[in-house]
Amino acid sequence: MQQHHDEPVLPLELLEHIIDTLAWELFEPASRAALYACTLVCKAFYNRASGHLISNIVLGTGSKLHDNADAHIILHRQLEGLSDLLDARPSLASRVKALTIETWFGGVSPVEDRDLLLDNPHIPIIFPKLVSLSSFSWINNDKIFPWSSFSFPILEAFSNLLRTPTLGSQTFECIESLPPSYLTRCTNLQRLRLVHVDPPEIEGIPQLHDSPPSQQNENEPTTKLHTMVNRNASELVSRILSDGSEASSMFSRLCVLRMWMRKEDEVRVAWAVMQSASESLEELDIQDMSHFGYPTLIPGPVDIGILKNLYKIKINCIIASGDGVIVPQGISGLLSPPTTPSRVQNIEVTINWIDCRIGTEEDRSAPPRWRVLDETLSRRSTFPDLKSVLLTLKLGYGWSSSPSQPDPPTRIVAVKNHLLQLAGRLLPVTSRIPTVKTNISVLLYNSPYASNSAFY
Repeated sequence: MQQHHDEPVLPLELLEHIIDTLAWELFEPASRAALYACTLVCKAFYNRASGHLISNIVLGTGSKLHDNADAHIILHRQLEGLSDLLDARPSLASRVKALTIETWFGGVSPVEDRDLLLDNPHIPIIFPKLVSLSSFSWINNDKIFPWSSFSFPILEAFSNLLRTPTLGSQTFECIESLPPSYLTRCTNLQRLRLVHVDPPEIEGIPQLHDSPPSQQNENEPTTKLHTMVNRNASELVSRILSDGSEASSMFSRLCVLRMWMRKEDEVRVAWAVMQSASESLEELDIQDMSHFGYPTLIPGPVDIGILKNLYKIKINCIIASGDGVIVPQGISGLLSPPTTPSRVQNIEVTINWIDCRIGTEEDRSAPPRWRVLDETLSRRSTFPDLKSVLLTLKLGYGWSSSPSQPDPPTRIVAVKNHLLQLAGRLLPVTSRIPTVKTNISVLLYNSPYASNSAFY
């Protein structure tokens, strides 16, 4: 007589949810190992887990090797392996959602570069198969990558890939000669990240694959960004803005803008983007705002009052002792009274002094240095809807540390306690406004730019 043993069985939907949870930390070795183990359980587990493993592909070494040629050899082999995999299992190509390629271009002979990377035979084979790609990133970690040096088949493959209807996110870092059309022709592009990217001096060569104007569909939708990060890519963005066609309207629905405003051209382009996004911009994040040459105001007629839906502003400043500046007045310049009252509700300001010395704390927190900023933030006619102000002071000191003594020395702890007492007097008027929550935080850290001799 056969006996049946009832064993609890979890619903497949719950098991799939557990597998999906592992994929939340896909880049953690333990999570990837667990997903690999799931592929060996059964067909249902294999389908679910392998989809996550193949969905986000990162090619490259991820860290600098002794010889950049070794990094290119590894990347070449990875591209070859991916090409072979997609040939053997064509159905996997549609499951690739994100592709990141990291290079370490520079320091090897041009012949090796061309054979391994610039003339790579696998890129033109792989890219046409990625029909469901939603995110693409090319990150160069050494010097500047000359985009126009790619072979014609690779340039053509890139041009076609970046027009994939599902592609919603692009990242380019340390690239020169990147055609603006790669960005403006991606009709569903929502998120764009540009770091040290320049357009070509003569734009015709990389765009030989673009269809002639007579063959382009006039009703084709134009790119409308939601989020953009612009770090030293002003010339490229300026080229798009001055296009004079529908491409220049790609910022008209921008909601989040994160950029550097360290010098005049960056400020000028940032202001032009703000004007284009005046009806839609909600969050303005100035990740590095320099004061060099402009100790009082930011150059250009920046007027945040035109940003009708702006509710959050974040400003970050990095300062060295040699700059001769304690509180960058450009912050007050940016927040100076606009033509119309701003609807901003939250303002976050971070000032990072990277090479502090013990004994300068009183000077940094002297009320006269902060009076202009305090008056600007407390002006209710300028910010009638302001609800919160967060001021973060980051101070980098130098001290020796070791695995046996990871904690900061006693003198550093005493300095922080003293600074916390001084911080309460920095924004006295703003702090007294009952409808505005004002918070001032102090963070001390071990900075490589500060001298250990500061303690003796």
